[in-house]
Amino acid sequence: MQEHPQISGAEGRTMQTTILDINVVIQSTATLIGALGIIVAFLKSAEKYLNRPKENKENMEAFKKETEKRMEKIEDEIKGIKKEQYVQTKCLLAIMDGLKQLGANGKVTEANEELSQHLLDAAYEDDGK
Repeated sequence: MQEHPQISGAEGRTMQTTILDINVVIQSTATLIGALGIIVAFLKSAEKYLNRPKENKENMEAFKKETEKRMEKIEDEIKGIKKEQYVQTKCLLAIMDGLKQLGANGKVTEANEELSQHLLDAAYEDDGK
Protein backbone atom coordinates (compact mmCIF):
# COMPACT_ATOMS: atom_id res chain seq x y z
CA MET A 1 0.00 0.00 0.00
CA GLN A 2 1.06 3.55 -0.58
CA GLU A 3 1.59 5.88 2.23
CA HIS A 4 -0.67 8.85 2.62
CA PRO A 5 1.07 11.77 0.87
CA GLN A 6 0.63 14.17 3.75
CA ILE A 7 1.64 11.67 6.39
CA SER A 8 5.05 10.14 6.30
CA GLY A 9 7.25 8.02 8.44
CA ALA A 10 5.98 6.26 11.56
CA GLU A 11 2.63 8.03 11.44
CA GLY A 12 2.04 6.80 7.87
CA ARG A 13 2.82 3.21 8.84
CA THR A 14 0.46 3.45 11.79
CA MET A 15 -2.27 4.78 9.50
CA GLN A 16 -1.63 1.92 7.06
CA THR A 17 -1.81 -0.60 9.91
CA THR A 18 -5.09 0.93 11.09
CA ILE A 19 -6.58 0.77 7.56
CA LEU A 20 -5.40 -2.84 7.25
CA ASP A 21 -6.94 -3.67 10.62
CA ILE A 22 -10.25 -2.09 9.56
CA ASN A 23 -10.20 -4.07 6.29
CA VAL A 24 -9.51 -7.29 8.19
CA VAL A 25 -12.34 -6.57 10.60
CA ILE A 26 -14.75 -5.80 7.74
CA GLN A 27 -13.76 -8.93 5.83
CA SER A 28 -13.97 -11.08 8.96
CA THR A 29 -17.39 -9.65 9.80
CA ALA A 30 -18.64 -10.28 6.26
CA THR A 31 -17.32 -13.85 6.39
CA LEU A 32 -18.95 -14.39 9.77
CA ILE A 33 -22.30 -13.03 8.55
CA GLY A 34 -22.11 -15.27 5.48
CA ALA A 35 -21.28 -18.30 7.61
CA LEU A 36 -24.18 -17.52 9.96
CA GLY A 37 -26.52 -17.24 6.95
CA ILE A 38 -25.41 -20.67 5.75
CA ILE A 39 -25.89 -22.15 9.23
CA VAL A 40 -29.39 -20.64 9.53
CA ALA A 41 -30.34 -21.96 6.07
CA PHE A 42 -29.02 -25.40 7.00
CA LEU A 43 -30.96 -25.42 10.29
CA LYS A 44 -34.18 -24.41 8.51
CA SER A 45 -33.67 -27.20 5.98
CA ALA A 46 -32.99 -29.68 8.76
CA GLU A 47 -36.12 -28.57 10.63
CA LYS A 48 -38.23 -28.94 7.50
CA TYR A 49 -36.75 -32.37 6.83
CA LEU A 50 -37.32 -33.53 10.41
CA ASN A 51 -40.95 -32.34 10.38
CA ARG A 52 -41.74 -34.35 7.23
CA PRO A 53 -42.54 -37.58 9.11
CA LYS A 54 -45.02 -35.65 11.26
CA GLU A 55 -46.73 -34.26 8.16
CA ASN A 56 -46.69 -37.68 6.51
CA LYS A 57 -48.25 -39.23 9.62
CA GLU A 58 -51.04 -36.64 9.62
CA ASN A 59 -51.62 -37.19 5.89
CA MET A 60 -51.70 -40.95 6.39
CA GLU A 61 -54.24 -40.64 9.22
CA ALA A 62 -56.49 -38.46 7.05
CA PHE A 63 -56.10 -40.91 4.16
CA LYS A 64 -56.94 -43.82 6.47
CA LYS A 65 -60.11 -42.11 7.75
CA GLU A 66 -61.21 -41.27 4.21
CA THR A 67 -60.55 -44.84 3.09
CA GLU A 68 -62.55 -46.24 6.01
CA LYS A 69 -65.49 -44.00 5.09
CA ARG A 70 -65.31 -45.16 1.49
CA MET A 71 -65.12 -48.80 2.54
CA GLU A 72 -68.19 -48.41 4.76
CA LYS A 73 -70.08 -46.87 1.86
CA ILE A 74 -69.01 -49.69 -0.47
CA GLU A 75 -69.99 -52.32 2.10
CA ASP A 76 -73.42 -50.71 2.47
CA GLU A 77 -73.85 -50.71 -1.30
CA ILE A 78 -72.83 -54.39 -1.47
CA LYS A 79 -75.38 -55.25 1.23
CA GLY A 80 -78.09 -53.49 -0.80
CA ILE A 81 -77.04 -55.32 -3.96
CA LYS A 82 -77.10 -58.67 -2.14
CA LYS A 83 -80.61 -58.00 -0.80
CA GLU A 84 -81.80 -57.08 -4.28
CA GLN A 85 -80.12 -60.15 -5.76
CA TYR A 86 -81.79 -62.35 -3.12
CA VAL A 87 -85.23 -61.01 -4.02
CA GLN A 88 -84.56 -61.42 -7.75
CA THR A 89 -83.35 -65.00 -7.28
CA LYS A 90 -86.38 -65.84 -5.14
CA CYS A 91 -88.69 -64.39 -7.83
CA LEU A 92 -86.86 -66.31 -10.55
CA LEU A 93 -87.28 -69.57 -8.63
CA ALA A 94 -91.00 -68.85 -8.16
CA ILE A 95 -91.40 -68.17 -11.89
CA MET A 96 -89.63 -71.39 -12.80
CA ASP A 97 -91.72 -73.41 -10.37
CA GLY A 98 -94.87 -71.84 -11.83
CA LEU A 99 -93.78 -72.72 -15.36
CA LYS A 100 -93.04 -76.30 -14.30
CA GLN A 101 -96.50 -76.54 -12.72
CA LEU A 102 -98.01 -75.32 -16.00
CA GLY A 103 -96.24 -78.15 -17.77
CA ALA A 104 -93.19 -76.37 -19.27
CA ASN A 105 -90.25 -78.74 -19.43
CA GLY A 106 -86.90 -78.87 -21.15
CA LYS A 107 -85.02 -75.61 -20.72
CA VAL A 108 -87.12 -74.56 -17.70
CA THR A 109 -86.25 -77.78 -15.85
CA GLU A 110 -82.55 -77.45 -16.77
CA ALA A 111 -82.40 -73.79 -15.70
CA ASN A 112 -84.26 -74.58 -12.45
CA GLU A 113 -81.83 -77.39 -11.60
CA GLU A 114 -78.82 -75.25 -12.54
CA LEU A 115 -80.04 -72.33 -10.41
CA SER A 116 -80.81 -74.65 -7.46
CA GLN A 117 -77.34 -76.20 -7.75
CA HIS A 118 -75.71 -72.77 -7.88
CA LEU A 119 -77.59 -71.65 -4.76
CA LEU A 120 -76.54 -74.83 -2.92
CA ASP A 121 -72.92 -74.33 -3.96
CA ALA A 122 -72.98 -70.65 -2.93
CA ALA A 123 -74.51 -71.55 0.46
CA TYR A 124 -71.83 -74.19 0.97
CA GLU A 125 -69.05 -71.67 0.13
CA ASP A 126 -70.51 -69.12 2.59
CA ASP A 127 -70.63 -71.75 5.37
CA GLY A 128 -67.00 -72.69 4.71
CA LYS A 129 -65.69 -69.16 5.34
